[in-house]
Amino acid sequence: MYEVEHGQPMLSALVVIESSRVPGPGFTKLARHLNLRVENDETFWQEELDRTLRFWSAQDPLLVLDAAIDRLMGEFRAIKNAVRKLQ
Repeated sequence: MYEVEHGQPMLSALVVIESSRVPGPGFTKLARHLNLRVENDETFWQEELDRTLRFWSAQDPLLVLDAAIDRLMGEFRAIKNAVRKLQ
């Protein structure tokens, strides 16, 4: 969920059932819960798997930096909200 909320592909596309080498039904169920457009479960998974592999194998430090900054900003928001509750 975190990855999708930050504009990245679903990292869970890498998780498959060993015997079939495809994801379980929970994969597309989560995708639909995240309001991603899933017309065909298998096609969606293949496309998301390709996007995930491209994203995480890219030698683009800006992609990783963007992810780190998003994570840091989330932490800042949590701290800010906690401080507001103390006031």
